Formats: sequence, C-alpha cells, structure tokens
Amino acid sequence: MIVAHSFVSVSNETAGLEFAGAMTGRSHAVETFPGFVRFEFRRELGRGNRYVIVTWWESRDDLRRYLASPEHRSTHEPPERIGTSRSGTGKSGDSRSAGGHGVNTSLVKYLESNAEQLAIEVTDRMQEEQPELFARYRVRSLGRGRDPLEWCKEDTAFHLRHLAAALQSDDLNEFREYRSWLIGLLSARGIPPTDVDANFDAMAETLITRLGNEASPAIAMLRRQ
Repeated sequence: MIVAHSFVSVSNETAGLEFAGAMTGRSHAVETFPGFVRFEFRRELGRGNRYVIVTWWESRDDLRRYLASPEHRSTHEPPERIGTSRSGTGKSGDSRSAGGHGVNTSLVKYLESNAEQLAIEVTDRMQEEQPELFARYRVRSLGRGRDPLEWCKEDTAFHLRHLAAALQSDDLNEFREYRSWLIGLLSARGIPPTDVDANFDAMAETLITRLGNEASPAIAMLRRQ
C-alpha cells in the first residue's frame, strides 16, 4: 500500500470555504483509476489555512501511472488559485500572487510537461558524478530485478511532479514535509537521507543548466533554503 499526500494553503477563511466547496464538487476520475484505494480531504489540525489531500494506492506503480496520466493533468490545471490575485509582474499567465510570493505557472507547467525527460538527465548526471552510488545498489540487489538506474529515473519523475505541486501551492513547507515523508519511507528500505539529498541536488543542477535563474523557486525548495 502506498500513501500520497499534498498540502494546499489558502489566504483566508472565505478562500478556505470556496476551496472546500470546489473539492466537494471535484471530478472523481481518480477513483476509477486502476490501483486506487481511497481518497481523503481535510483541514490540517492546528493550521486552519492548510488543507491536506491524501490518496491510497495498491502499489507505487499504480500511483506513478496515475501521475503520468491525462486524467491527473486535467485535474491539476486550475486557471486561478482560490484566495489569490493576479500579480503585476511578468507576462500574462506567467506568474500569480500567492501569499505574497510569485507563483511561476510557466515553471510549474514546464516541470509537469518535462518530468520524464528531466528524470533521465538527472539520472545520467548522477551516474556520471556518483557511479559508486548505483554500484552499491547493484551489489545489494545481487543482480536481481530492475537496474537501479531505472528505479532512479522513475523516482525522480515522481519527485519532480511533487515539486511542481509544491510550487503551484507556493508553500516551501509542503516540499520540506514531502522530503521528510520520503526519507522516512526510504530509510525503512535501507536508503539513507544522503542519497535522497544527492538526487535532489542533481535535480537542482539539472534545472539550473536548463533554465538558469528561472528555476530559482524550484532550487530553493530542492536545496532546503
């Protein structure tokens, strides 16, 4: 069983009520997807301006297939964030105001659209710079199952989609909490936090190479700034 969660911040009580209403009337496409088990939506205890969305899946592969599906993309392209207003900077549609910070919608869409290719580039970078890391996991697997490079590509694409979701909500803590959850999950499988951070650092370097300063909001999340 795999559990995936995301956090959505709203600016005030009215925005929270609007968001809750939107969730009540949401599309139920996810519930028909193979491997889906359960959906929960609630306000975070002790933080009234944050909502938690949680889904349960039979396997990690089921969740990955959903995240890569047109159904997922169609439910994550809202034209405006509830409780936010238009920013006066940037090209029309490129940025929005959210909690006093600029949400770069172009960066979010870029990550969502290019997650698979970026994951390949990140994995290639890690293989070139840290070949001993993959060699260690090959020894552990005794040559059975999929190659660690393939697992790294899939996991990296998964992380990039979570990064895009955190950028869309304009909440640095969301990605920090995702990292903490991920470290707890992988530590139970013998994967140390340093390997998670190595992957995040490689994602940051790849985005800098591709986008330069435009990637700054994503870099701040990846490097825990």
